[in-house]
Amino acid sequence: MTARSVVPLIDNAELMEEERSPTPVSAQSNEANAGYAQIKRRLMFTEIAISLLAPIVFIAVDGSNGLRDLALDITSNNPLAILIYSVVLIGGFTFLTLPLDFYSGHVVEHRFGLSRASVRSWLSDFWKSLALQVLFGVAAIEAIYALINLTDTYWWLIAAGGFIGFFVVMAQLAPVLIMPLFFKFEPAGEGELRDRLLQLADRFNTRVKGVYIWKLGEKTSKSNAALMGFGPTRRVVVADTMIEANTADEIEVVLAHELGHHVNRDIPRLIVVQAIIMVVGFAVIHVALSALSDSFGLRGLDDFANLPLLVLVASLGSLLILPAINGYSRRREHAADVFALEATQRPEDFISAMRSLGEQNLSEEDPNPIMETIFHSHPSLGRRIRFAEQWREERDTAG
Repeated sequence: MTARSVVPLIDNAELMEEERSPTPVSAQSNEANAGYAQIKRRLMFTEIAISLLAPIVFIAVDGSNGLRDLALDITSNNPLAILIYSVVLIGGFTFLTLPLDFYSGHVVEHRFGLSRASVRSWLSDFWKSLALQVLFGVAAIEAIYALINLTDTYWWLIAAGGFIGFFVVMAQLAPVLIMPLFFKFEPAGEGELRDRLLQLADRFNTRVKGVYIWKLGEKTSKSNAALMGFGPTRRVVVADTMIEANTADEIEVVLAHELGHHVNRDIPRLIVVQAIIMVVGFAVIHVALSALSDSFGLRGLDDFANLPLLVLVASLGSLLILPAINGYSRRREHAADVFALEATQRPEDFISAMRSLGEQNLSEEDPNPIMETIFHSHPSLGRRIRFAEQWREERDTAG
């Protein structure tokens, strides 16, 4: 959830014009990357275990029924009782995992020299994130149980449609409403890099609002660039850390990758995939809740004390389908890599950009294949580099 000093983009672009050779990542760097990734993996597995065990334990000790009864004792108004129940549940789980989140997001990041944020800054982002979780979480929970009360047969289908619509709207509004809560963005000043990025977007008929500097360096040394937003909010964003560490050519190749997603219509594809997953997922949740909501002291499908069961089924389903989703994502990312190479014809810059991003973000070049298959939404750094080298050889041979 987790941006720095105002430096005109033209100044940084001029500083980056010096050519840099794509040197291999050092053995020491590889060791640091592997150590960072190993710790992050352990923390991820711990978080998964907690997210699966917490609902089970909460139901087993009759905590959900007790919290529901307490909420109904406070008020007989069902939506207000759901509000009380939801806030306590979301807040309780958030504070249960707070030590883990702080260790992963602050302590480990500082240990490996990635974080520049103070404890105060981390806590500020934590509170903002919690507020958003409560706001969107409570709204979603209220909507689900209102739909169940309206129609206990088709609520899941209407809910799936509502969530799909919400994700489409948020894809458009997140760059202007959510991201600025955690990071600073400012329009890029006039200069060669800005002009090159806008020209690249125009070349492929991608309308963008402008180029923005993502003030990432205030909080981290990590680097990124993206094409954020949807429709009228679409914009090019480049982290100040990337501007400091990469040449203009490398940044252009990275943006070409992002443009590849738009040219390849990956956003509509993703919406369709998410829609299918959402409908199937809510159908499975409906079947599970219908079968289990008369057990464990629950009072039927419309009893909001079954919310931990809903969360558990959703979490298990998400975990089971994750390899397929990430496999599809890796194929789309590979297609965007191909587009970037063909659009720019600069495999050397692609390779050096990948290595630079790997160094800045402590990415493993060749992670465990099983871990990559299950948990990675992008092809590994090593695969992307080797593909670019192969692409260069085939082009040079054919030319």
